[in-house]
Amino acid sequence: MKLLLVEDDATNIETIKLCLQVYKPDCALSVVCNGKEVVSALKEEAFDGLILDLGLPGLDGMLVLKEIIQCSKVPVIVVTGRDYESERIQAFKLGAKDFIIKPYNFRSLLKSINTHFEAAGQK
Repeated sequence: MKLLLVEDDATNIETIKLCLQVYKPDCALSVVCNGKEVVSALKEEAFDGLILDLGLPGLDGMLVLKEIIQCSKVPVIVVTGRDYESERIQAFKLGAKDFIIKPYNFRSLLKSINTHFEAAGQK
């Protein structure tokens, strides 16, 4: 499985990388650190899923989500520190498959990956 992580915080990137190495060693993870790089990454390579932080430099995560959904069918899990009901609703309306609030238990992210990326036939 190939995943794209859109995250600007080095600690979060390393944590997700490590957890995937341990629990999903067959998973290849690519990382972009700002919203402006996402669409070009999706055009260059096919991904089975995308993990998106909303607090990004350069371009707000909601705008990035909107662009992703317009140009790709890749399922998106939002993982963010923003805990606003209006943003959660907007993310789901735009097409996000899940909305996970930081800090979170990594098992929650694994469950969401299994549900929305693997269970959808995207292995």
